[in-house]
Amino acid sequence: MKALLRKLRLKRVWIPLSLIVLFLTYAIFVNRHSLCEGLSYLIDGIFYEPVSNYPVRSNGPFRLAHKLVSLSSLERMKAIKRTLSENGIDFQAIPVAEGYENIFVPGKLSKGFLLIEAHYDKRVDDMAFHAATDNTGSVVVLLAVIRELKDELPRRPVAFLFTALEERGLVGAFHFIEYARQRGYRVEGALCLDMVGRGRPVIATSANAAGFCFHIPFYRSMLYNGREFSDVPDLWPIDRSMLNTYPPKTRTYKAFVSCTDASAFLRMEIPALHLEGDNMWHADQVWGRNTDTIDRLDERALLECKSLIEQLVRKLR
Repeated sequence: MKALLRKLRLKRVWIPLSLIVLFLTYAIFVNRHSLCEGLSYLIDGIFYEPVSNYPVRSNGPFRLAHKLVSLSSLERMKAIKRTLSENGIDFQAIPVAEGYENIFVPGKLSKGFLLIEAHYDKRVDDMAFHAATDNTGSVVVLLAVIRELKDELPRRPVAFLFTALEERGLVGAFHFIEYARQRGYRVEGALCLDMVGRGRPVIATSANAAGFCFHIPFYRSMLYNGREFSDVPDLWPIDRSMLNTYPPKTRTYKAFVSCTDASAFLRMEIPALHLEGDNMWHADQVWGRNTDTIDRLDERALLECKSLIEQLVRKLR
């Protein structure tokens, strides 16, 4: 009798304990990407310094950033066109709406090509709102790449694009897709630069909304965008075939998801990837805020992104 009671007591302990272990194992498995990327986020927060130790130099390759941050979206558009003209680079100004234009820099378009792009408009169209990370850093990186590779562009199946009105529903990207189709351009893939300038380059999962995804076991999946919680939006898995064209050390984010021009191309069934900086603590501090100032941009991060894009373009044949 005593032996039977002992077994029953053991079952009372081990059965609930086993269920708890199984629940925790499942919770960790379904949140493995969230836990890994969330830990990286917290580590970045511990060591985060708002002002960069390597600010953008006023005489360096990204010096135009100092001017762009104080301009309105329309003035930024004009500054990009002026910079391209001064460097002898051919481009097409494609009207979009309300005086805004997409700025298209073609390479070799006789066959399918890779489109590398960034939006130039600001979320808040005010001189006091710098929009340094979103998206001045990406704009000056692409301008520096184009300037560096301008003599090679006619031989490479690549084109560059600066889009308008991304902050108002990815309008410029959708407009360019229609423009390209009308002219028979075959965009084989798009690489969108958005939120670069702090941390190493990383490929983020594209979605219909931006934020951090996690799962509540046996209940629901959630998205937190730094301000509020919502249901997880539609996601597009990272295109592994496109990743094969990138240096093998380019990381990917699956829990941190983004809604950028890449999402517009994906909706229209064009393969696309979003390239951003991997310091998500920084992104959370500046996204849509007046804290997105130029002194927080890191020139080393911009140089690394520039180098990656140049390597990619030079591999294209």
